[in-house]
Amino acid sequence: MQSSPFAPPSRAASRPGEPGAPALPNALPHSALADALSAIDAAFVARVADTAPSTCYGIARGHEPLAHGGAGAVRLGPDGSAEGYGPEPTTAYRIASCTKSFIAASILLLRDRGLLALDDDVRQYVPEARFVAKPGAMSVTENRTPTPGPVVLPQPDTATKPVPLAVGTEASASPETPGHAGPLGGDGFVPTGERITLRHLLTMGAGLPTDNPWGDRQESQTDAEFTALLKAGVPLATAPGTHYDYSNLGYALLGRVIERVAERSCLEFVSGEFLAVLDLNGTAFDAPTLRAWHEDGDVQVAEGFTRRGDTWEHQPHSGPGAFSPIGGLFSGTADLLTWAAYLTEAFDPHAHERGPLSKASRREMQTTQRLRHAGGALPATGYGFGLVTLDDPHYGPVAMHAGGYPGFSAHMAWQVETGLAVVAFENGTGARVGLAVIDALQRVLQAEYASDAPLTGSGAEARLGLAGRVSMTQPAPWSETLNAASAFDAAVRAGSLAECENLVAMNFALDKPFLLRDSELAGVLAGLELSDAPGAGLAFQPGTLPNAATWRIPATGASGSVNLECHLSLSPTVPPLVQEFTVTLV
Repeated sequence: MQSSPFAPPSRAASRPGEPGAPALPNALPHSALADALSAIDAAFVARVADTAPSTCYGIARGHEPLAHGGAGAVRLGPDGSAEGYGPEPTTAYRIASCTKSFIAASILLLRDRGLLALDDDVRQYVPEARFVAKPGAMSVTENRTPTPGPVVLPQPDTATKPVPLAVGTEASASPETPGHAGPLGGDGFVPTGERITLRHLLTMGAGLPTDNPWGDRQESQTDAEFTALLKAGVPLATAPGTHYDYSNLGYALLGRVIERVAERSCLEFVSGEFLAVLDLNGTAFDAPTLRAWHEDGDVQVAEGFTRRGDTWEHQPHSGPGAFSPIGGLFSGTADLLTWAAYLTEAFDPHAHERGPLSKASRREMQTTQRLRHAGGALPATGYGFGLVTLDDPHYGPVAMHAGGYPGFSAHMAWQVETGLAVVAFENGTGARVGLAVIDALQRVLQAEYASDAPLTGSGAEARLGLAGRVSMTQPAPWSETLNAASAFDAAVRAGSLAECENLVAMNFALDKPFLLRDSELAGVLAGLELSDAPGAGLAFQPGTLPNAATWRIPATGASGSVNLECHLSLSPTVPPLVQEFTVTLV
């Protein structure tokens, strides 16, 4: 595969300050940039064998395309052989949470039209949302420990013992009074009068639990199902406005706000106000619509896959539905680079106002509104409106967002002042294409500035800004979290997670079947002798949220003493259920 400049077909490109003017790629990039593009191309090609059936990337400087590359198969036949042709700038992948920037832009557009205010309570528009919390848990200082000290797993008893529940279902529970309605027992939830604003939701500061595994499987929810979920109770993990905690559910709520204020569906609003106006004709919320926009129907839509052993298992496209605002868009690298250029031209003092959103509002989106990580060993990162923000000491402000869906990985990142941008997609679950995107942006910036400085410090995790959260205290774990940890600790020791099938959320078995989980667990446990007995008061470190826990089980193997590190988190539902669990040898 050869990296080469490209111009998006049938698209009116423009440079900052010159709406509608044609964008001409550099005919002869300077040698440092040419070398960087060649290295970037090789790095993306090398990923295909291991991370996904295909990869597709694009690089631009504002509206000026610099390079496009792609390799692998966007579709696979039943026998695993490639179908169709290779990825192109217009090949549509699920962009997952990169969709959130369009939702944030929609809220700001409604704000600019005087139809809502960012500090309005979300229940002003979605009165059916009932927020609940642990009794007394919403004080900023109450029920917290200064540091994440060890917590003792509870002894199972009749008050907290898990009770049977059909896999993937939710028990009916009233949020009016505490109780043990769920299979994890616990002390239940009570209504809270905490005020949650649209600004809280936009900036991931509403106090809702992090919910990626669960949220990624909710897109096709009907409006009625979403209403039932909201009425049953939405648990708060922290006091609104005090923490950054990533929430898909929060952006689904914003989608409903858009629907109520605009008096049309959120998907129709985004499509009509942004996609159509900006000529993003390769972007849509479902594949049939995308194909209908092209008269000949000749638009290639990537299929998603998950690695199962040596084979790729097909992941059907989900949606559209009530959760489409969290990540439902399909798009190609050409369109998403056009979107990035539209956002970054807001920083050009010579650029004219154009399109649906004012330059001021576009700058707001890319400016830190809430800290994600305060710095120290890792760079300081924040969240704007629908975008992650970074103030790099060498290259200045950077905006980005990652996206992950069953079968897909997406990432977009750009330097806001110059518009140098990299966008990439892969059609493999958990491919983490963002690692390659940040490395590519770093290489382009180093070439542009004749510098060898790293983009945001050393280490891939640091460059992505994934680790850490701003908090001097830690919420106490929910009683349901403790009970879940106790049950899964016992299941690990018994060698089968199937014992916990009544305790899990609907996404758990879809993400990875129990038989495969047990097979992987057997591989981890092979040759190990675990110490301590289940329920014997094993100490563990709770996670950074009250609905998450991480603990270690001491063991002895051929090489001496080792530890099994276990991690789980619960869904943002009433009652809460286990949405993810991992066990690794450390």
